[in-house]
Amino acid sequence: MNYAVRVPVRPNVNSPRTEDNAQLKITVETRNSGDVLIVHCQGSLVYRDEPSDLVRMVSGIFQHTSRVAVDVSGLSIVDGAGLGELAQLQVRACKSGARLCFAAPNAVLRHLLSITNLDSVLEVRDTLTEAVESILDEAVPADC
Repeated sequence: MNYAVRVPVRPNVNSPRTEDNAQLKITVETRNSGDVLIVHCQGSLVYRDEPSDLVRMVSGIFQHTSRVAVDVSGLSIVDGAGLGELAQLQVRACKSGARLCFAAPNAVLRHLLSITNLDSVLEVRDTLTEAVESILDEAVPADC
């Protein structure tokens, strides 16, 4: 099962349209790595349509597989709404009995996860390889 989704940004009507905010978008692609489905995110995860679209898509994936690694290495911008949506993914994974691990956050995202204490709720690994190995090594956490 492979998906490639480009989520267009609808400009905020309260902010002036600029070339920079017109280009904000997220691309989501998936691929299989053995028993783990890898979701690769590229672009920005900010308050507009992107966060909820990402959650909706990945939540649908939980109906087909119980092992998902979300590669966030390609995210260049993440705001508070984006962080909330990453947490929502974890909640939906737990409800589905799925294992979810976030892989390869950049230094800024890693810092945001740390200062918001989300790194204690989300499983985050430094590399995609570590995330896949972690998912394969462990069952669904009991604290879901």
